[in-house]
Amino acid sequence: MRTIRTLDMTTQTITNMALDVPFKEQFKCCICLDIYTKPASIPCGHTFCLDCIDSFWDTKTKAECPLCKETFRKRPQLRINQGYEQIIDFYIRSQEENVDGVGSRKTSLIPLFEPEEIPCDICHGDKSQSVKSPSVKSCLVCQASYCELHLTPHLRDPALHRHQLTDPATFATSHLCRKHHKPLTMFCKKDQKPVCGQCTEREHKHHKTVPMEEENKRVKIRLRETISSIQPMIHARLRKVNEIKNSVALSKKITEREIERSAQICSMLISAIERQHAGLVEELEKRQQEAERRSEELFQELEEELNDLQMRSSELQHLEHTQNPVHLVQSFPSLRRLPQTREWSEVAVH
Repeated sequence: MRTIRTLDMTTQTITNMALDVPFKEQFKCCICLDIYTKPASIPCGHTFCLDCIDSFWDTKTKAECPLCKETFRKRPQLRINQGYEQIIDFYIRSQEENVDGVGSRKTSLIPLFEPEEIPCDICHGDKSQSVKSPSVKSCLVCQASYCELHLTPHLRDPALHRHQLTDPATFATSHLCRKHHKPLTMFCKKDQKPVCGQCTEREHKHHKTVPMEEENKRVKIRLRETISSIQPMIHARLRKVNEIKNSVALSKKITEREIERSAQICSMLISAIERQHAGLVEELEKRQQEAERRSEELFQELEEELNDLQMRSSELQHLEHTQNPVHLVQSFPSLRRLPQTREWSEVAVH
């Protein structure tokens, strides 16, 4: 009952303001000159954005009102004015619903489809068209969704054949703000995530944001740097593979020569050192087996590292050519961390 009474009072307040002074002038913060965000009233009765007055006092040696200059002995503890906040939120929602005249609303924001259907951007933008068709495909290049009729140019025009089409629901999930259902055109540096235009005016108003294209370019530069850093590692390991192969071949030749030499010596002293000859051959063969076993282990470890690095390089190169900036920004941090590898310069062949 209390909630209903509050909403009725809120509606009446906005109606009175519409007949008197513009709403933005009634609830405009004199510090940021915008509609209050988290309105907070101070003891003198004046109201400001909570973050604005807090930052203002941080720059002063004493707490005073920016308007009437009243000074407070102790810095007031700020709290959000719930009444103001309800009125502002109600006004913002009413503006989003496009109030047209007294008591009548446009129906352009009323969904014409099921919740899972994404409307065609062309139909939706045509005010003269009464029926808004659901989209069947979304274009990652055009950043728009099309119904069956308006998708035709993408299917017939050779210049549009290279455009990547995707499922509208998937496109909406990855390209639209889940809270405001607006395109993710900005990137919040503080929270490290894509945001829409309404986010920058509300939740992220005091955060540093940059256009998504700018962040996309920055991440692509880091992506190319990471790809470039992987290539020398791959080449170094390929050289190490060849080095080990050559070492094994040389070791085998040396072993064969030593066996042959020992056979010549033993042939001269067959009766005296026959048992020593057999023991020497056995020892040499064991050494060769151990060398080959060790080499096989090194081969296997190197091949695993090569596979991991080549796979990561392929993933990064694939990510570099993606047309989805949001996917690029979200995926790069996890792919940037390289697989764990051994320091092969310290590995001895023998």
